[in-house]
Amino acid sequence: LRTAVRLFGLRSEAEVGVRAHFEVQERRQENGDTPLARENQAFSAFVQDRLLLGDFTLSAGVRFEAIGYGRTNRLANDGAGASGETSLTQWVPGVGLTWAPSPALNVFGGAHRGFAPPRTEDVISQTGGVVDLAAELSWNYELGVRALPVRGLRVDATLFRDDYENQVVPASLAGGVGATLTNGGETRHEGFELGLRVDTGTLTGSPH
Repeated sequence: LRTAVRLFGLRSEAEVGVRAHFEVQERRQENGDTPLARENQAFSAFVQDRLLLGDFTLSAGVRFEAIGYGRTNRLANDGAGASGETSLTQWVPGVGLTWAPSPALNVFGGAHRGFAPPRTEDVISQTGGVVDLAAELSWNYELGVRALPVRGLRVDATLFRDDYENQVVPASLAGGVGATLTNGGETRHEGFELGLRVDTGTLTGSPH
């Protein structure tokens, strides 16, 4: 839902939305002839507002995530079966600012929270046990420019930095398939992206 509103006398555009996702997986895994079933439910809701300040646009928003996990192994415990359930919730905020003094120039920056929940098989074992595994979280920063210096030429350049926490990794460097997963601490990813696009038809005035 999107609507135009005035906030503190300033023109703005507000958005509110909700999302629901349901997933059920019935699977027969042939190593040991063990039928497995998994069930997930995910709900999210968000609110965002964009303040229009002349050449500047300030955007701020927040999303709430709620995820429920379920897993059943029908042949565990000598056929008696085993199941487990768990859930997690997370608030995901973000803020961004753009400056567009002309149609040919747009400078932008932002800081946003990243959220990557673990998989069902990573948080619930085949015996129904719940594993203490948190979602991956990050703070993602970017500063960039989109420009049309001449007709037919577009330039996109962005500096980015992603600071991760709770990153999910195997519990040991030797761990392979089936290795226990754990939250491995913090990592940082940063760099520079550059994109160029040339439209030869526009540059030369050709129809091709």
